[in-house]
Amino acid sequence: MFIRVLLLVVFAAGAAPAGALEVLELQPVDFGATVTQIVASQDGSRLFLIARDVDPSSTYRLLVWDVPTWKLVKEIALPAPPYGMAWCEGKLVVSCPTARPNTLRAVPGGTIAIIDPVTLAIQSQIAGKTGKRIATPLAVLRYAPKGKAVLSVRRTAEGEDVGEDAITVELDLKSGALTPLTRRHTVHAAFLEDRILQQHFPGSPAGAIEHYSLAECRKAKGTARPVVADIWNADYSPLRMVHGGAAFVSTHAWYETTLFDAKTLAKTWSVCGQIIDVIEPASLVVMAEYVYPDAPEVKDSCHLIGIDAKSSRTAWRARLKLPQPLRYGVYRWRPPPTALVTGTDGDHLLMAFGDVEAMEVARDFRWYRARLPAKRADGPALTVFDKTPPTQLVVGEKLELKVVKDRSETGALVLQSGPPGVAFDAETGKLAWTAADMGRAKQDIVIGLTDGDVVIPVLRFPLHVAAPRR
Repeated sequence: MFIRVLLLVVFAAGAAPAGALEVLELQPVDFGATVTQIVASQDGSRLFLIARDVDPSSTYRLLVWDVPTWKLVKEIALPAPPYGMAWCEGKLVVSCPTARPNTLRAVPGGTIAIIDPVTLAIQSQIAGKTGKRIATPLAVLRYAPKGKAVLSVRRTAEGEDVGEDAITVELDLKSGALTPLTRRHTVHAAFLEDRILQQHFPGSPAGAIEHYSLAECRKAKGTARPVVADIWNADYSPLRMVHGGAAFVSTHAWYETTLFDAKTLAKTWSVCGQIIDVIEPASLVVMAEYVYPDAPEVKDSCHLIGIDAKSSRTAWRARLKLPQPLRYGVYRWRPPPTALVTGTDGDHLLMAFGDVEAMEVARDFRWYRARLPAKRADGPALTVFDKTPPTQLVVGEKLELKVVKDRSETGALVLQSGPPGVAFDAETGKLAWTAADMGRAKQDIVIGLTDGDVVIPVLRFPLHVAAPRR
C-alpha cells in the first residue's frame, strides 16, 4: 500500500442528481484523538499522526497508526509538541517549536527531530538556530534538494518574544546546519536543479510564485532576490510536482489549475478547478471543481475530478456527499487537513470536518473516509480552447474562439456564464462576442460539460474590456 498526504480546499457544489456521476459516500473514521496532520510511512503500512486528546488544553503528540489493523501502535516521545512533518531522504522530519505560534506569550526556539521510520527512534535532534538568532521551526516542506530538508521558521533575537521574521531555511540532514534560503514564509516550494519555485504567502491562502537561483540563495543566506516571470504575477496555490519533477501543477487564484513544464515554464493545459493533490508515480491530479468565489449558498456536496497529467485525459469524475452542509468561502480560507490513501483496494480520501471556528482555534476535527473511483486509461482528452484567450479586449473588438472536445467525451457543451450578447454554438463549440463597455464590472466566460443531469465547469477566462483606442 502507498499513501500520499494532501491538503484539501473544499469547493462546494450543488446537491446534484447522481446522473452518470459516481456518488462517493464518506464513512466516519475514529482515531481516538484530534488529528491535525497525517503522513504515511513510505511502505504505506503506518500513518504518522500529529494529534492531541479531545481536551483542547492537552498537548500535541506524535502517534503511529498501523494501517492493516487500523490501531494505534506507538507514541513517539519528542522534545516538544510537534507542529509539522514531512519525509526527507527516507527520514521523517518533525518540527517541535517550544510553543505554538498562536499561543500567548509564546517562547521562541524549538527542536527539529529526525525519526527513523523502521525503528521509530529519534536519530538526531537539531536546535533551532540561524547565526545569532533563535529559529522557531514551523512547517516542514514537502519537497527539498537532495540530502536536505526545507522548513519555514521564525527568527528571533535572544531575549525577545517570537517575532514575525518568517523565513525559509535549508537543513543539512548530515551536519544539522541551518542555512537561510529566502526571506519569504512559505509552505509550498519546488526544487528544480538549481532553481527554487516558492509561493509567497502574505497572509493569504494563495500567493505569487517566485523564481530563485538555489546557488544564489545559499550564497546570499536569505538575501537573494527572486527572478519573477510574467506568469507569477498572480496568486497560485498550492504547488505540486508531477512526472518525477519534469512538470508541476498549481491553481491560479480561484479559477483554474494549470500544468507547467518545469524547464520552460510553458503551460501544457489549464482546466477549471482547485487542485487537491497529485498521486505519484501515476501523475494523477485530483481536483475539486470550480465554483464562483462569491457563492453564498450552503452546499451539501462537491464534485471531484481526476486528471491523468501524462496523457491530459480525464481519469474520473465523481460527486462527494459531505457529512454536513458547508459554505464555499469559509473552507477556502480555512482548509481542513486531508489524506489520500492509495493501496491494493484502490484510492481512499480521508477528510476532516468540524465547526469552522473550533477548527481555527482548537483544530477540533472529525474524520471521514471515502473510496475514489478507479482510474480510466481510456478517459476523454481534456476539453480546451483552440487558442489562448486574450487577456484584454477593446470595446468593439471581436472575440472568436472554438472549444475543442474529445470525440469520446459524452458530455454536451454548455455556456454557463458570459456577458450579454455572447454567442455559443454547443454543437460546433464556436464562441463569438463583440466586446462591449461593461463599466467597472468584470464578467467571466465559463464553459461546462454535462455529465448526466450535472453540469461541470471545465473552461473559464475573465473578460477585461478597455475603452477604445484614440
